[in-house]
Amino acid sequence: MTTTTPLTPPPARHPDVQVQPPQEGQGPWLVQYGERYFRVGADAARLLDRLDGTRSPAELAEDLGAPWTEERVREALESFSRLGLLAGAAGPGDTPAGSAHDRPARRKAADRPDGAKTGRLRFIRPMTVQFTLWNPDRMMVRLLPVTGALLSRRGRQVLVVLLVSGLVALAVQAQAVWQAISTPTSPWTYPSVFVGLLLVTAVHEIGHGAVLTHYGQRPTRIGVMLYYLTLAFFCDVSPGWRLPRKEQRVAVALAGVGVQSLIGAVAALVAPATSGQVRDGLLIFAVACWLYGVFNLVPLVKFDGYLALMSHLDIPNLRARAMADARTATVIRLAGGHRPRELPQLRWAVAYGVACQLFPLYLIGTGLVIVSGLIGGFQLFGVTLMWLLLGTLACLACKLVFRTVGEVRAAGGSVLRLAGIGLAALGAVAVLLTQVTVDRQIRAGYATVDGRPVLVLAPGTDSSSVPVGAPVQLRTQGVLVGRTLDSTAVAPGAARTAHVPLTAIVPVRADARVPATVRPLGDDAVLPAAAGAARVELGRMSLGARLLDYLASP
Repeated sequence: MTTTTPLTPPPARHPDVQVQPPQEGQGPWLVQYGERYFRVGADAARLLDRLDGTRSPAELAEDLGAPWTEERVREALESFSRLGLLAGAAGPGDTPAGSAHDRPARRKAADRPDGAKTGRLRFIRPMTVQFTLWNPDRMMVRLLPVTGALLSRRGRQVLVVLLVSGLVALAVQAQAVWQAISTPTSPWTYPSVFVGLLLVTAVHEIGHGAVLTHYGQRPTRIGVMLYYLTLAFFCDVSPGWRLPRKEQRVAVALAGVGVQSLIGAVAALVAPATSGQVRDGLLIFAVACWLYGVFNLVPLVKFDGYLALMSHLDIPNLRARAMADARTATVIRLAGGHRPRELPQLRWAVAYGVACQLFPLYLIGTGLVIVSGLIGGFQLFGVTLMWLLLGTLACLACKLVFRTVGEVRAAGGSVLRLAGIGLAALGAVAVLLTQVTVDRQIRAGYATVDGRPVLVLAPGTDSSSVPVGAPVQLRTQGVLVGRTLDSTAVAPGAARTAHVPLTAIVPVRADARVPATVRPLGDDAVLPAAAGAARVELGRMSLGARLLDYLASP
């Protein structure tokens, strides 16, 4: 027999908690608590709606009737209290597994439940900083006629024709596209494409808000953010969880990718009517728009593809629950624990959860590469920033370890067995770092100085690290890709400083010459151009040694 302790005073709902019924009689019941949305069943919504501080659990059970009993009411009240939904309860921490709101990049910028202002600047773990610019409500209302026309049957047909035509235009111009993305380009192309892509991300987010407004809800804020070292805009579309049909929520999630794909298609269609650097810039811009759209559809992090998948399946907090199932099926089971799966209806939940755990590591690794390439000439600053990124990764790993230990204990598993699993995992990592070998390469350039071919070392590169006879690949390098044209080797001779074309250091077509450290190449080297990119091959080394070398010399 279960004994219960009377709640004193009678339970009351937090004053900032709102219970919202399904719109048009469809969809789930929602509980809004400040900037968070929770999906609940109709019975739980009825209970929460009656928590006015005047009735005890027994009175609530009697008032609600079946299936409620006093014991079930108390269990529900404990859950509400953990989520911070009751008056006097602590506010919720991270978004819980049952929450319908699952995208920090689009969280509502309203007042906190306690009434304190959140402010314009926000940091969201692990690597997102947001700054709110304005409330887009009026702008979205003015866009309603345009949005309605584009989402009509005729409008959708026109949009599909544009998208297909843009892809065909890129295919027809395949040779010009390859030339644009794999060879040095005008120095004005880089800032132009960068600004263009930044504006595209703004229009991308406006697309989310416009479709949300078309379906009867309103976005609450638009701003800029730094997301995994990438500058972008964001739009809060969390009220989209109030939309009655999942098809509407999928449309809101995919609206941004659709808008930027259309912009890329228009750029591809306009490019043949231009020439020179304008055409190259349009083609690079079109390819970047499509690549960015495809990457945004990856459902392993909280991008648009994830929101669309979650909305299509109608499973709140899909990613967090899949990762919990992954830990249940691996670590917790090996530690002797047991707990029910969060998503038993999805066969692929465990594999999906494992992929979701690993993909952020790829993003952080990509960030390290970007930082290394951008600030290679600033050794102290580069090393400091890279170690800060690694520190962030270490903090996330520690958080995962502590959470896993808690989950193993709660599931009845053995912490000693968990420690053994951890030691085995560390041993596997040690074997990986010491036994797996990788190529060691140094990025450089080539040019002709005083009639002789030379290797141009990148700023910050130690000239003594390049031995005589090291193979050198002569390459062409563009804004997106590069290709090898010929090969030679480093010739005997001391390093010296010389003025070389800027193209030997960065993939830019320019007549400017800059000072750089050079080493002689073989006299028989046939340079494919006056200047270009190069890559020095320094043999193979263990993965661990390569990582240490990489971190010590960004």
